[in-house]
Amino acid sequence: IDSILQYTANKHYQEVLPFLNIVLINDNLSYEFHGWNFTFFDKKSNKTPQFGFTVTFPDNTKLSFLGDEPLNEHEITFVKDSDIFIHEAFCLENDMEFHRPHPKKHSTVKEAALYAAKVNAKKLVLFHMEDDSLETRKKEYYNEASNNFKREIFVPVDLDVMVF
Repeated sequence: IDSILQYTANKHYQEVLPFLNIVLINDNLSYEFHGWNFTFFDKKSNKTPQFGFTVTFPDNTKLSFLGDEPLNEHEITFVKDSDIFIHEAFCLENDMEFHRPHPKKHSTVKEAALYAAKVNAKKLVLFHMEDDSLETRKKEYYNEASNNFKREIFVPVDLDVMVF
């Protein structure tokens, strides 16, 4: 990381270097940074090694990000009772045959909503969605998610901002 930044963005890198803190993570690593308490967990992906994380902010708001794959059973203890649960939702259930999310290790909107309910999340934020439905995605994804998750749902499009 140091070499990449040094050789590709040296001018900017030198400016931020005193503020960087690069930490190698591993499964179940807890790390505190300026009052933000992180716990990292291995996704145990069979496609590409990756980690998800939870962060608890000083006001005790808990945000969980699962990375680029659906919730796995071993992650439930990390993300249970999240205030904000960020989960990929590649396509609508009716579009599964066309988009084929499962072979790509992705989920449908319905599945993401069911996972959010399973872990007792307060808010569900969907991301990593197909681009064929940009015109109607916000409404259609919200409708499918709300049939399976009865709390707050955020379906962003580019440049949307969620404040919490």
